[in-house]
Amino acid sequence: NRVTDARYTVLHTGGATARLVTLGSASRLAELTDGLAAELEVLATTLPASLATVVRSGLAARLAALDDYLLRPVARLMGDRRVVLVPSNPLRALPWTSLPGLRGRPVTVAASAAGWWRATAFACASPVGNATARLATKCATSSTA
Repeated sequence: NRVTDARYTVLHTGGATARLVTLGSASRLAELTDGLAAELEVLATTLPASLATVVRSGLAARLAALDDYLLRPVARLMGDRRVVLVPSNPLRALPWTSLPGLRGRPVTVAASAAGWWRATAFACASPVGNATARLATKCATSSTA
C-alpha cells in the first residue's frame, strides 16, 4: 500500500486568465517551514553576535529555499505587480515579505479571496470608504489606475 505525498498548488490569476501551477510536495514544504518560527523567535532575543550571525545565515537560507519553492514557479506570471496572497492554514504565519522575491513589493495577505475582494470593492465604491483599505488599493476608476 503506497501512500502518495500531497502536492501544493497555486492558483495564479491575472487579467482575464487563471493558471493552476504545481509547486511541489507537502513533505518538502513541511521540511522548509519546520523550525522557521523557532528561528524567528531566537532572532528576537539578544544573542551573542557570533550566534546571531549563524542564526541569520540559517534563516536567510531557509527563506531563499521557501522563495524557490513558493514563488519561483510563478515568478514570470507575477511580473513586478503587487501580490495578493490567500495562503492555506499552514502558510498563514509565513513572513511573506521576508521572502527574497517579495521584498520591496506591495503584498497583501488575506484570510480569504472573497473577503479581500469585498474590502477592495468597498474601498473603491464608497466616497469615504475605508481609509486603510483605500491606501492599499488601486481602484480602477482612480486617476492612478
